[in-house]
Amino acid sequence: MDHHAASEQRSAEMRMLSQKLAETGERQKLKEHIVSVLTECGWRDELKKHCVQHVQDRGVEKVTIQDITAAISPPGAARRSRTP
Repeated sequence: MDHHAASEQRSAEMRMLSQKLAETGERQKLKEHIVSVLTECGWRDELKKHCVQHVQDRGVEKVTIQDITAAISPPGAARRSRTP
């Protein structure tokens, strides 16, 4: 199987999984669990503090959502990878 065909198959499988999770209500349960775990370990609060600091450093009038997203993505991903 070539790379393109494998990619298409994976996309189809992901769509089917997403559909099944939504149909059974498991998608919402999974989302709630993830939010709970991230909240319990302090990840959400840490990321929020980083956002607030970024806005304060740049100035509320000069910052955009894209700017905040770009600034928090690397620290957020690094913190997430240390989360159990």
